[in-house]
Amino acid sequence: HLKLSMLEFDGVRFGAFINFDYEECYLLYNSGYDPAYSQLSVGFVNKAWTIKDAVESGKRTFDFLRGTERYKYDLGAEDRLIYTIRIRR
Repeated sequence: HLKLSMLEFDGVRFGAFINFDYEECYLLYNSGYDPAYSQLSVGFVNKAWTIKDAVESGKRTFDFLRGTERYKYDLGAEDRLIYTIRIRR
């Protein structure tokens, strides 16, 4: 399932996340926020709330997907191998 989450205050949406909810895992696909609100650490807060939602929903894994951005490690990410498999006929 595709899940879209928003941060909103006084009717103004200033942060959004797109996640995939697949079996026992949340996969963070993309996110963004209005830079005018950057002093509020919108990106970090939105990711933290999304992780909280995953835990409360009983998910066993929260996957940040590819990339080595610092925020992923600040939120507990660990490196793991990614495999590429090619199947030819």
